[in-house]
Amino acid sequence: MQARGEELYDKVLAANRNTQAIWFAIRDQLADLRIEISTGIAQAAAIPWELMRDPESDSAIALRVRAFVRVQSDPNIGFVPVPPVDDGRIRLLYVVCRPNGTDDVGLRAVANRLLQGLGENRQRFAITALRPPTYERLQQVLTDAKEAGRPFHCVHFDGHGIYADQEALIDLGLADLSALTLGANGTGKHGYLLFEHPTAKRKMRPVPGAALGQLLHDTGVPVLVLNACQSAKHEATASPADADTVHEEVRAIGSLAQAVVDQGIPAVLGMRYSVFVVTAAQYVGELYAALAKGRGFGQAASEARKHLHRNPSAGSGCNRAPCRTGSSR
Repeated sequence: MQARGEELYDKVLAANRNTQAIWFAIRDQLADLRIEISTGIAQAAAIPWELMRDPESDSAIALRVRAFVRVQSDPNIGFVPVPPVDDGRIRLLYVVCRPNGTDDVGLRAVANRLLQGLGENRQRFAITALRPPTYERLQQVLTDAKEAGRPFHCVHFDGHGIYADQEALIDLGLADLSALTLGANGTGKHGYLLFEHPTAKRKMRPVPGAALGQLLHDTGVPVLVLNACQSAKHEATASPADADTVHEEVRAIGSLAQAVVDQGIPAVLGMRYSVFVVTAAQYVGELYAALAKGRGFGQAASEARKHLHRNPSAGSGCNRAPCRTGSSR
């Protein structure tokens, strides 16, 4: 990981005298810097940009700057504007999906850490729990909020994600829905969130990123937080040769988080890897603690990443932070 991070530094910041000069002119102000990674779709999630490491200071740059984010400036449709905070509170819709019931992750395993992170600033959030946590109910609640002139500022999905092709979905008993509902063109791997679905064989419904992004855009929600494994994953492959546009490339690659961003959602936080529950809970707690203090979304995500690095969870086995992908807004 250290070698890969230094390789990224050499190819980006030490590529020539000009880039080196720029970097050395600003590296003394790391704590106040916001770094944005703007790159091709295939490289956005395939390359571990957060590992970029300055060999002179022997530290990962993402763990030193104020904010380290990835950006996409050309979504398929215009970015959703942030709704007014008319009563001084951020409207948060919290979706907890546990399709495996008592055999699943504890219902409040992450939510308790979120509330703990908010602490005395909890009054800055108006939190609504989605019950029942089905995709159909999500559509209804978001639509009603938009019609009432009070769209949610943020949707937080606390559950499971999967990155698989439709053949794997069939093997897992998750393909009771049509190929059209599952998204894409029926080929290749794509990311899905697993909502509860009581009438399905496995009690869950896979929802692709494009469908979720369209719903959020149409109901005026600008922020999506995903503590769901593999929700920002795609395989490290080159750009699809038959993709004529950025948007076709997004659909072909199949990263759920990038598919949501491409539908005009300016801020999406997802997990590239499968992570331990205790690690996700720790990250989420610190993320909302920073948001409650008035930090911007990119800065809050970076502060939570730093906290994981400095305070690895006891028994977590790793301290990989969820990686953020989204626009610069």
